[in-house]
Amino acid sequence: HYWINHEHEFLNRHRLRRSDFLYVAETLGLLGRDIACGKKGHHQYFPGEFCLMLVLRRLAAPCYFHHFSDEFCLPSATLCQIFHSTIDWIMFHFGKSLDFSQWADYFPAFATVFTEYGSLFNNLAGIIDGHWISICRPGGLGNRGMQLDQSE
Repeated sequence: HYWINHEHEFLNRHRLRRSDFLYVAETLGLLGRDIACGKKGHHQYFPGEFCLMLVLRRLAAPCYFHHFSDEFCLPSATLCQIFHSTIDWIMFHFGKSLDFSQWADYFPAFATVFTEYGSLFNNLAGIIDGHWISICRPGGLGNRGMQLDQSE
């Protein structure tokens, strides 16, 4: 297996050690499971651990999917479908257990740091780095049925 002999490269690309990746994949229930990717009626199925690997790779190095075409040996449109289908799958199975209110106590401290660095807003709790890369929106733009949709 390639990654067994290239652990340092796996860590660099996915921001997890291989053993930790396998633990996360098992915990999410993705080991041995296929994820249906694409539009209804035109699904392609990919191994769950492959899908998680792509998600982690995309989140570790935010850039366009065509930058990963050679690495994953798939066209960028397919990589995009895999990414969003996997995010949707994770959100469908675990989204209700996310509690964003636990961060509320930290928002004033975040705002203070941003203000100290010259922000014109005194209530800013997060920032986007300004790249032209689309933000991950589980369920797609405007999907009001998902618990996490950043398009609002």
